[in-house]
Amino acid sequence: MRTRLTLLALAASVVMASGCATNGSRFSARNVDMSADTAYMAKVEAVARRRGVDVQWVNPPRVADRRIAAKSD
Repeated sequence: MRTRLTLLALAASVVMASGCATNGSRFSARNVDMSADTAYMAKVEAVARRRGVDVQWVNPPRVADRRIAAKSD
């Protein structure tokens, strides 16, 4: 009985641990590089300047840039 319980707990922990793992094939760093969306940032900063507002980017907007990743291959 104790052996079965131990085996069941071990199997459950293996299943739970494998659920947290990722293979990385879909969002691999090799395929996509996240860079700042400078075009959007420039538009926002231009409007802010006209209104007399100072913008400080804490979390700048990001855009997936496949060109940067292609250069590194």
